[in-house]
Amino acid sequence: MSGHIFQILMIRNRLLLLWVVLMVAFSGLCLAQTPATNLDILRDLMGETARRVREELSLPAGARVSVAVVPADIAWAVDANVMAAFAPVAPEAETTGVRALFGLRDVRITYGDITRDGIFGGQTAERRVRLTVAVRVTRKESGEQLFSEDRPLERTDRISLADLPAVEHPTLALARGTMESEGLFQGVAEPLILMGAIGVAVFLLFHVRS
Repeated sequence: MSGHIFQILMIRNRLLLLWVVLMVAFSGLCLAQTPATNLDILRDLMGETARRVREELSLPAGARVSVAVVPADIAWAVDANVMAAFAPVAPEAETTGVRALFGLRDVRITYGDITRDGIFGGQTAERRVRLTVAVRVTRKESGEQLFSEDRPLERTDRISLADLPAVEHPTLALARGTMESEGLFQGVAEPLILMGAIGVAVFLLFHVRS
């Protein structure tokens, strides 16, 4: 009798362990599938640009750099990583040192190449985030130009169309995308495939019974 109880307890413990492993794996999968927001990607790209520019300038370790991001009305949304790349940042009013200006130009976010996972699966789209950053770095006292270049950047990934409300910013137009044209026949093909599948199911249903 005690052996039977021991076996039951062992089975219960194994099932409990399996359940924990499955829950951890499922949680990790859900986290991995959560896409970054459009604004997060823009911030990453801005920070990446600033870090590369800082490296290419090869400034002395104690160099004082003041940093500005324009246009000013949207700078608050994307300037944190730029400032971090040049930390500690010198005050704008400081007359010595270097001034770095990062200008946002041609920001575009598009969703295209829409596909579906099977007949009844969810639709996904390729998200493309593109922007050009105009970078100008000068010495404050002499006005000497140390760096002048437009940097194009791009990042692409695939996201579920169901995630669009989560990745787009509710009010900031900069972080909202547009849907690319899907083509003339793409929207027609899916209903035809669906009707064909239903037709096959009905055909099999009646002929198997007969």
